[in-house]
Amino acid sequence: MHRDAVEAVTAGDAEFARRVAMRDDDVDRLFALVSRQFYRVLVDVREIDQLETDRLTAFTQFRIARQLERVADHAEGIADIADRQPAPPDGKTADGIESLAADARAVVTTALDGQPVAALDRRTAVVDALDEFDRTLYDDGDDGAYLHGRLVERIRRTAHNGGNIAEAVSLVDTVDGGS
Repeated sequence: MHRDAVEAVTAGDAEFARRVAMRDDDVDRLFALVSRQFYRVLVDVREIDQLETDRLTAFTQFRIARQLERVADHAEGIADIADRQPAPPDGKTADGIESLAADARAVVTTALDGQPVAALDRRTAVVDALDEFDRTLYDDGDDGAYLHGRLVERIRRTAHNGGNIAEAVSLVDTVDGGS
């Protein structure tokens, strides 16, 4: 969803962006399902046995699902920019946006792959690169600079969501390693 939203912005394809944004409802429904299951685990001890899990694992899965739902929200916000921008970003700006968005998604996937230290290191590098890119957008000041700056903020938040997943994974690793 995130990748498609960025593609819609860089291509200036408002119709594609609308289709991407509509997928956010599916993600919201999936998160609602995870939330209901998590709350059932909290309320009824028998649910833990039925789901073959423990409370820490259920809480971690809930936290990760919440962060992924937020990434989808950011993708929806990015898709909205495709519909509102006066023109697609120029080649250099589009390349920067695509590259930085891919780096932010890599933070998420690295964390999901169970590599929290690498994900947190990536997040730091991505946020630094985003800060520099944002200054460049501001200095260039083209017609879409404000909206593209908002897009950069959505990408930054995606990287932070990946860092939050890494922290949740790291907590489980710490507890499991300490057993």
